[in-house]
Amino acid sequence: MPDVFFRRAYSKWLSADSLPILPLTIWNSKELETKICLVDHNVPVIYGDGIYHSNMRKREIYLPIDVIGSAFFMLSRYEEVVKKTERDQHKRFYATASCAYSEKFINRPIVDEYVEILWSTLSKLWTRLERKEKKNILRVTCDVDLPYSVNYSIKWMGKGLFEDILRNKNPRLALYNLYTRIRAIRGDFEDDIYLNNIYWMMDVNEKEGNSITFYFISYNGHSLDGWYRLDEPVISRLLRDIYNRGHKICLHPSYNSYLNAEQIQQEVNILRQALENNGIQFECIGSRQHYLRWEPSKTSSILEAAGIKYDSTLAYADHSGFRCGTSREFTMFDVISHCEMSIKQQPLILMETTIVEEHYQALGYTDVALQYMLTLKERALAIGGEFTLLWHNSSLDDNEARCMYLELIRH
Repeated sequence: MPDVFFRRAYSKWLSADSLPILPLTIWNSKELETKICLVDHNVPVIYGDGIYHSNMRKREIYLPIDVIGSAFFMLSRYEEVVKKTERDQHKRFYATASCAYSEKFINRPIVDEYVEILWSTLSKLWTRLERKEKKNILRVTCDVDLPYSVNYSIKWMGKGLFEDILRNKNPRLALYNLYTRIRAIRGDFEDDIYLNNIYWMMDVNEKEGNSITFYFISYNGHSLDGWYRLDEPVISRLLRDIYNRGHKICLHPSYNSYLNAEQIQQEVNILRQALENNGIQFECIGSRQHYLRWEPSKTSSILEAAGIKYDSTLAYADHSGFRCGTSREFTMFDVISHCEMSIKQQPLILMETTIVEEHYQALGYTDVALQYMLTLKERALAIGGEFTLLWHNSSLDDNEARCMYLELIRH
């Protein structure tokens, strides 16, 4: 295999000159004359020697792909550190600014495909090689941004009454919402749809043999952080129910935490204390950043220092797919300090809001959206063997959403 990326980046580390040269070369993998599990036999070459074909001899196979360098480029999110492109309103890297999007392979687990190509050549040269058995892993997750649908604080009571009566001119709705908030103050959430959705999610996943990972916000420092505390009686009961039913509880770090080491540590401590207070045992804490806010040169180091063992943030908010080029869990790397980290990444492949909401892919709760989701799931499991799904409990209000969810959690 050619050594292109590291040779080029050796003297130009984190410079624009070390990025892939576009447009990429496309290589026809059928030249290997063997069956390989790929999305398409035409494979984009992120880093290579510019040769459009492989070279096969009796005891040697030459690939035109720098598999190691290309994989490192995708897994480390090297380009996101290098490129100083415009971010969105939440300071997130746009999918559209990525090499994967511009070269039309964002919906392909390209690193996993490279691994399949490499394995096919190795097994062709050494026929007695045995590969470790791949086990398919379906990770069902939920970010608990809003565990219940009503904000029952005095401030929001007043704001709600003002909007219902003066702005919407609907006294009946005002009385209903006031009654709902008074019930919440008394701890009565029996009819709350968002809370009931969490229990419905546990019910249907348990029937499929799935364990859900729930990510909870432990600190409210921003208006986008939700309106609940982990020490509320309703949340304490929810935490115990989740744990007693065999599901997992992890951290959903707050909106402004992704660049703040002290803030992350505080939020980890709050979650640990809440779990201990409710008799919940935990071996390690995982995380997913709120709003998927992520700075590739800093956030992973901050999480690692706070004792986070794995993270599952890395998906683009504006376009679903394979941000890291893989669906598999992998060890993260600090491109600033040039060192391997202890923290793992479980790349997020599908978040429902990215696909259905108008300001992202805008496919809605349609058959087209479902087919798109199922295609991502199929590719992830067929090639990488792992699929991580995020569906919010606040996005299951109608039958269409629930039907789509049921399709995705099936094995």
